[in-house]
Amino acid sequence: MTMNKKKYFFLTAISAAIFQSFNAAYAAETLESSVDQQDDEIEQITVTSSRRVQVLQDVPAAVVAIKPTEFAKAGLTEVGDLVEYTPGFTLTKSAGQRGRGSITARGVSQLGNTAVVSVYVDDIPMTSNSGFAGGAGLFFDGLLGDIERVEMIKGPQGTLFGATSVGGAMRYITRKPSTDELRGSVNINLSDTNEGGFNQTYSGYISVPVIDDTLGVTISGFSEDNAGFVDRIDPLTGNIIKENADSSENKGGSIDLFYTPTDDLDIRVRALKQKSEYSGTSLIRISGEDKKPVYGQYIGDDQLSFNKYENTFVSGSLDYYFEDMTLTATSSFVKYETDSVVDFTAAYSGLSDLLQGNPPGTTTSVPFSSPVSSEKNVHELRLTSEDSDVFEWIGGLYYADESTTADQLGIAQPGDFLAFQVSFPSDYKEKAIFANGTYYFTENFDITAGMRYADTSMTLDFITDGPLAGGPSDEELPDANAKVKTYLLAARYRVNDDMSLYSRIASGYRPASSNLPITNPLTGEVLTQPFVEQDDLWSYEVGAKGSISDNFIHYDISIWTIDWEEFQAPVRAFGLNSLANAEDGITASGFEVSFDMDFDNGLTLVTNIAYSDSTLNSDEPNLNGLKGASVPDVPQWTASTRANYSFELSNNIMANISGGFRYTDSFSTAFTNGDSNNAAVDIKSDDYVIADINAGVKLNDISVNLYVTNLFDKKAFANVGATNIPTANGVFLDAAGIPVVPRTVGVMMSYDF
Repeated sequence: MTMNKKKYFFLTAISAAIFQSFNAAYAAETLESSVDQQDDEIEQITVTSSRRVQVLQDVPAAVVAIKPTEFAKAGLTEVGDLVEYTPGFTLTKSAGQRGRGSITARGVSQLGNTAVVSVYVDDIPMTSNSGFAGGAGLFFDGLLGDIERVEMIKGPQGTLFGATSVGGAMRYITRKPSTDELRGSVNINLSDTNEGGFNQTYSGYISVPVIDDTLGVTISGFSEDNAGFVDRIDPLTGNIIKENADSSENKGGSIDLFYTPTDDLDIRVRALKQKSEYSGTSLIRISGEDKKPVYGQYIGDDQLSFNKYENTFVSGSLDYYFEDMTLTATSSFVKYETDSVVDFTAAYSGLSDLLQGNPPGTTTSVPFSSPVSSEKNVHELRLTSEDSDVFEWIGGLYYADESTTADQLGIAQPGDFLAFQVSFPSDYKEKAIFANGTYYFTENFDITAGMRYADTSMTLDFITDGPLAGGPSDEELPDANAKVKTYLLAARYRVNDDMSLYSRIASGYRPASSNLPITNPLTGEVLTQPFVEQDDLWSYEVGAKGSISDNFIHYDISIWTIDWEEFQAPVRAFGLNSLANAEDGITASGFEVSFDMDFDNGLTLVTNIAYSDSTLNSDEPNLNGLKGASVPDVPQWTASTRANYSFELSNNIMANISGGFRYTDSFSTAFTNGDSNNAAVDIKSDDYVIADINAGVKLNDISVNLYVTNLFDKKAFANVGATNIPTANGVFLDAAGIPVVPRTVGVMMSYDF
């Protein structure tokens, strides 16, 4: 999009907003938030997506605020469940496990090794900025913690949330510990999955005022035992070697202290730890484009024997309230570790014996492990002006230092013989300054402008050892340095108390990265870039939020287009993976429509529809993609609807019946141009509709909810992947899919006090 077109787009949007002031439509909050009607007044939903508390209708951006407790009653307790009911967001599963996969938004596919949607816990960034720590396929799933709401912010958030928020941001907003009353909750969730086993989840929290109106503490925890539903088969004998091999155990806990020694000072200190362990994945071997399971509907041959994912963070923050501004200082330490072990005995035991000079059969096992870790320290200092009807501003400083390690190890047993080791530790640093300001020309018309300047750097080492890795070596690769500016310009016009129109231009980026070299073994030529430059994304958006018919229908509508230049993407040569910047870029466009109908009889109906079209601007030979090719992992259509009917069953007993449908369109899983040398094969995922239903009763502080997810037991593959592997007998298609979780029937019991 040329600069003239950009200016035209923005000016047209502002003109449209002013012109609409003469219309007779009305508006209010966004659909996903729970809107309670009391005394014929609509509760004002507030969010902090702009780093200050704002009524949702006044935010010139597409933001969805979700109360996870409402979804938990229906048995929907993972981030992926929320995403499927949220327009404009997609979660692509990579293994069928909690916290594994890629969250994307608005056609910004997870290309490359760095995340495109940042995840925050309040002001704590949980997402890795390094492409060498698995951050593109990992995210923090904190729904089982003490979460007040989840804010899903669509479009690039480069000015306030920095790198890796090119598609959007997701924030867990936690409850502050209580300093004036005892409160808490205890929850028991028991369920049974068709073709699987019995699942158990226990969670709760207690918030205690230690010193009245001065010091409060909250302690929370959860334990989840997911029985799984995919059996593991021995492909040589055809025997089932483990039932429900994709089972998992998830545990976590946190402690949160809130101290207000004076009216002008708040101090908060928190610590959290979550750990997940898996015995396998949910991958199902499929035959090809027909996606027919090779061994059976829920039978796989994945040989993964162990997998873990662990999150830890410690943070401290203070807010000091001056007369006309607030000083906020936040420091955090975030660490995550992941490891997986696969049995490579069949492939490497004979070679191990040969290398060691041992008789055949000496090697009993060759476990292949790939431990990855990230340790990230972040410090942020910002000033926020008091609310004003003339000018509001926010500005701050940001510093991040992240060290990562990533290893691939093959150690033969017995004797701990190191067959091969490949390591690539990295270090990422970022210094940034940012500022946003909003000027109110009138009570109903304002413009927000913002900018962020970031100085980023990355170092990377390439270390090998072991005879299968060519012996010991240690190479320091070229550093990647960049100075990046991101911008925001938004206009909002409030037609009246019931309608807001806005337009928004924003940019985002992923940081420059050092790169792993790939050399042509025949010529010695280095085929890859020494480092990968940052990619830049611009988004252009117009939207309307409002209500009509005396608050009977609430709506949120947005139309957007995106230019993504020189995006970072994976490349492959001689069986090895690396990164490159695309020669051109991607153009994406789409819209989101949400309606929330609030009937007077206790019935509410929420409907979402989202469309996204994301394609290559030109031929990309390195990516094996042609001009106009659809970008992988981006469904064109997603939709959902949820209905809830609440009523009084008898004195002091309230009841509710809820149900919903969620639809995800099929999507491409790889670029392909028909080149016989292209290993990736584009086998599209399934399109599917999932139905969920629940019913419950509440007596005072005790509630019981019965639920069924995937009511009609829909069988479909939520994601697939396929690769051509050359063999002595020709080309073998290695293809697998992640199935939708089968029908699950359960009960959720809660005691809130």
